[in-house]
Amino acid sequence: RPAILWPTAAEAEAAFREGRHVLRCGGEPREVRTHHISGTEFRLCRIPAGEFWMGLLPVERERMTGIDAQHAAWLEWEQEATRIRLNRGFWMMETPMTQRQYEALTGRNPSHFQSSGPDAPVEQLSWIDALDLTGLLSRKTGQSWRMPVEAEWEWAARGGQEFRYAGSDDPVDAGWFSQLHTHPVREKTPNNFGLYDMSGNVWEMTADIWRPRHPGGFFSDPREENLAHSTSPSRTGRGGSWGSDAFCLRLSARDSCPVRGRSRSIGVRLVVDF
Repeated sequence: RPAILWPTAAEAEAAFREGRHVLRCGGEPREVRTHHISGTEFRLCRIPAGEFWMGLLPVERERMTGIDAQHAAWLEWEQEATRIRLNRGFWMMETPMTQRQYEALTGRNPSHFQSSGPDAPVEQLSWIDALDLTGLLSRKTGQSWRMPVEAEWEWAARGGQEFRYAGSDDPVDAGWFSQLHTHPVREKTPNNFGLYDMSGNVWEMTADIWRPRHPGGFFSDPREENLAHSTSPSRTGRGGSWGSDAFCLRLSARDSCPVRGRSRSIGVRLVVDF
């Protein structure tokens, strides 16, 4: 299993000042768990515990010049940088849930882009629909499925590396964006944890309530922080989509997802605790 090399406080602060996000992770072989449901494969990658600076670092913000007012407003949603320690690892779906997988679970396909094929991400799901999926999968597998909290999503997307996008500094390698529709999963470069399409294709819903800014400071295992806010009308989406520009594919980019709203740009990727 991947070993986490915890840094000293001085090393962590130095990384922050230099505009580096992620701690070192051991280079152990990846682990993948497979479930078969109604003849359809669900693959999950093991995500180790870890600690990192979540959000937009001040140095990175200073390097962004010549951006327009709309993108400047987006950047305000990404600050302050927050130090996150996740003491427990988890399993995360290798790709966003596909139309094939959703249909195997529910017998239907609500996607707008069905012409993109059964291996394209399912979309037109609300956050409530995704919550129903977690219960359905939990009953079928006997394990506890859920949506990731925002910190878990960003840690998994970064993959223990310091790329601007998931698995690459080149957005074209990392994901689908500036397109007219979704694309089949696994056609772009995976990140270091073996996850595909963390950047682009569809925005991915998280369990976190939507806040315009990260709270800043230090949090250890922030999962429980969201339980008291379960009635909030919006949750946080991450990763950008087929219709986004490269700016929205950055690993600190965020947007809000109405709890009951549906969009052809929004999908879901679920996790299972160890």
